[in-house]
Amino acid sequence: MRNRIILVYFFLSLFAGCIDDEGNYNYKKLNEPVFKEEPIMVFGYEGEMVNAASDFYFEKDSTERLAEVCYEWTLNGDVISEERGLFISTDTLIKRAGITKFSDDPLFGYFIVIDKSTGIRYMNRVSYFITPKYYGGDWLVISENGNDTKLSFVKRRTRNVNGQSTFYYEVRDNLYKTLNGEDIPGKPRRIRYNLARNISQASGSATIITDKAVYELNNENMLKAHDVKDQFEGGIPADFSAVDVFHMERVSYLAMEDGRLYRREMLQSWLGGKYVNEPYSTDNKGYKITRFGVGGFSRWECLITPCYDELNRRVMMVNAGYPYAIKPVTKGPYQPVLPVWGMDEGTEVLYIAEMKNIDLMPYTFPYSLFTIVYNQGGKTYLSDFVVNRNTIECLDSDKLEWFLPVGMIIKPMPFPGGNLDKDSRFITTLLVQMGTAGMVIFYTKDNELRYINKSTRSDNPLLKFDAKITMLRLTTYNVNNGQVAIGLENGEFMMVDISSLNAPYVYEESRANLGGRVVDAMELRNETSGFDNY
Repeated sequence: MRNRIILVYFFLSLFAGCIDDEGNYNYKKLNEPVFKEEPIMVFGYEGEMVNAASDFYFEKDSTERLAEVCYEWTLNGDVISEERGLFISTDTLIKRAGITKFSDDPLFGYFIVIDKSTGIRYMNRVSYFITPKYYGGDWLVISENGNDTKLSFVKRRTRNVNGQSTFYYEVRDNLYKTLNGEDIPGKPRRIRYNLARNISQASGSATIITDKAVYELNNENMLKAHDVKDQFEGGIPADFSAVDVFHMERVSYLAMEDGRLYRREMLQSWLGGKYVNEPYSTDNKGYKITRFGVGGFSRWECLITPCYDELNRRVMMVNAGYPYAIKPVTKGPYQPVLPVWGMDEGTEVLYIAEMKNIDLMPYTFPYSLFTIVYNQGGKTYLSDFVVNRNTIECLDSDKLEWFLPVGMIIKPMPFPGGNLDKDSRFITTLLVQMGTAGMVIFYTKDNELRYINKSTRSDNPLLKFDAKITMLRLTTYNVNNGQVAIGLENGEFMMVDISSLNAPYVYEESRANLGGRVVDAMELRNETSGFDNY
């Protein structure tokens, strides 16, 4: 009991001492920095300089206070600068961070304001976005340059505006000649993406087709990898004049002007594989294929991409799964409304594509939905149709109407925008964030960009330009951007935001005149995949 009394007395004495404390301490009121941007976003491009700053102030005596502090910028725990602003080469950042593979994800560090007298450190997080020279979201554009082809580069850049990361574009004219020291011979026809791990593990390649040549370009450094004419086993085929190419994983089909196809299958190691110099064979009917449609990516294991056989007036499907093959679509159960296995005499197909981002119910069914625009009997028609990916049979849309998305066109109808010709361009892979995947068709008519609302069957104007539209491509690297690349007959190129149908706008910094008719464009990506989005 006596020990308890002593203990209580001891604590009471301590408490009394705290009450009597006169505060004989040297208190210093902290004047902390106020950061206007949290976190700081730093954007660096390979081969260029980073020039970034931290926007902050002190609430009291800001000018005097600046003399009392010093700074550090850190990356992955290492100090990379001791200046208030960060001015450093991106290549140095890449080396310091040990980057061997680029990613969309940022690296992290801190900007630190240090009080010299107390050593107190005030920290603001930094997100470093490091981008190689040629990367996902950038574009390659081919245009006429007299009788030759010009390849230009469009760099997608990022900047911070009021704390928000926004995109803008910078055009580099005639990049191919700048780096390779030569023109691409012949007038441009097509540019398409190729996985091509034998050329670049990181970025794949671009196949550039002209009326005189077919080149493979290394997407990692924009240097010519080889002339495809040298990639034929047994020599170049007679009357070689390519118009289109299809790449999917390790298989490629090169289409000739006369409709022949030549196939190449690379080894799994990517160390070998050439085009066979005998035309590809399908069935005993033969074929004439000069253009590949849009398709080839979905959640499904068996991917199919449409094309049109002009000889037999039938839709065929490129099967990207092993064994690789091109098979004609056949009539399935019941009587499908649109006979895509045998269209009427004189049918001219303007566009055919898989309707991506559309889920058919139930998910377990191996069905894909396609849309087709075609001329027949002097009129332009629009229709959707369903194909079984396993059997390549066309199914009766009337019988399947219960699981098709509302608004699908199950019977051919006159195109709401009137008659079109082969110069029209289309986009049917729609913007997920607009809630219109598959419900809107963008198309061109002379110098106008217009769209069809399939749900209401209505035709609507969007934008009008100074010359005929000759190229239209959708941004797919980041589908939420809602941007398209547009080229005109007068050589103008520009990026356009169509994420709001009520307020589309041109990225003015992207506008450039490339000197000749813009023919085609291809978007780069950093993570290579086995499909071509176009």
